[in-house]
Amino acid sequence: MEITPAGCDGDHGIPEHLFICPELYMAAFHGHTDEVISLLEGSSGGGGGAAVDAASSRPSPAAQTTANHHAACNIHEVTADRSTLLHIAARRGHHELISHLCRRDSSLSSSVTSSGDTPLHCAARMGLAGAVGAIARLARDNVEEHRLRELLRSRNVDGDTALHLAARHGRGKAVEQLMKVAPETASEVNGAGVSPLYLAVMSRSVRAVSAILSCKDASAAGPNSQNALHAAVLQSSEMVKLLLEWKATLAIDIDSNKSNPLHFASSDGDLSIIEAILTCSPPYAPHMQDNQGLSPLHVAALMGHTAAVRLLLQFSPASADILNNQGQSFIHAASMNGHSSIISHVVKNDMLEHLLNAQDKEGNTPLHLAVIAGGYKVVSMLLSSGKVHTNIMNNAGHTPADLVRNCKAFYSMVSLVVKLCVSGALFQPQRQDLIEKWNAQDMMKWRDTTSKNLAIVSTLGKGFPSRSSLGT
Repeated sequence: MEITPAGCDGDHGIPEHLFICPELYMAAFHGHTDEVISLLEGSSGGGGGAAVDAASSRPSPAAQTTANHHAACNIHEVTADRSTLLHIAARRGHHELISHLCRRDSSLSSSVTSSGDTPLHCAARMGLAGAVGAIARLARDNVEEHRLRELLRSRNVDGDTALHLAARHGRGKAVEQLMKVAPETASEVNGAGVSPLYLAVMSRSVRAVSAILSCKDASAAGPNSQNALHAAVLQSSEMVKLLLEWKATLAIDIDSNKSNPLHFASSDGDLSIIEAILTCSPPYAPHMQDNQGLSPLHVAALMGHTAAVRLLLQFSPASADILNNQGQSFIHAASMNGHSSIISHVVKNDMLEHLLNAQDKEGNTPLHLAVIAGGYKVVSMLLSSGKVHTNIMNNAGHTPADLVRNCKAFYSMVSLVVKLCVSGALFQPQRQDLIEKWNAQDMMKWRDTTSKNLAIVSTLGKGFPSRSSLGT
């Protein structure tokens, strides 16, 4: 029975005589079926003096409230959030009480709280597989088939079915039970467009995921057009394997940013997951680009995952030539982020030599970007390879040497200047009388600023205890 606000009194929209009395609530909460029956049939105190205060021989506050409430309790009494006795029993997993209530009034199974939860929702959320099975079984025995299907597929205000709730909370046993009685709910999404399978993946419950995958028509939908595999690559290699065995085409689905699961896996760097996806994907999967034009190889390079870069190049050597929206290769990405280990691998690979001097849309080579970033290790590796042209000018007419002055740290600037000059790097050609000089005063000011910053750090460091003092 659903309580509606029409014609009701009070702030909650519930008639006064339907507010649950304390004794009935406590009896239901603790699963005291006999006491619940006594209260519903009008017997006092569930058959004796249990409701009497031992110290004063007076009726307990709960018993007094019950007496004032009415002579007999009503099976449709509800709490402030409109939970019925069956909701309370379902949350606690009291099978005997659940059975009695459903047989006494079958309409309780379809009653809803203020948030739209049925008793089945409550049992599923708590992971009480026995209660889930009992409610479904009793509903099957006491209601028509069409009402049973409606009950099993009912949604709360968030659009969640009972399966959504069990999956979200990683309740593997409850998910298995729900898949037995209502497997069709695995194909439904909630109000946010999210499937039970996606929620099960996010809960990291392999058991729940496995149960849902028993339905070939299950939905894998997630937020922002993601699918369950997008989420799984950041959670568990076991779940990735299960999902790919179930539906390998998940590997080429894209989200709202046009990222496929391989983009996600490349950002995390787990080699076993990257290899699993590559093995099950069509050859073009590593070539797919997101809204910024980034390939999985770009993403791995941006994050500094050297082993992932090697693996991606092994599976798809041609993906090295993919350029992002700025016309940059994965080598540009590694250079601007200071990932020297990737550059070390690149300069040893003859197949990648043609990319070492490639210019992006602003005319910058990887060396330009490494200098701008102040990455001494990357600059050193690029120059030491002997394969990099040091005097290429970008669209602004600047060589890598011209960009050294943009370094914010004095000592990095000096190191880069020395390294570039030793390698024969030149500044852009200019009339000598128009060259903006780095005069001694500016150099001293720059050095002093850097020195002061270092002095501050040193002073602050003295305020912290040493390791030896921490150990005493």
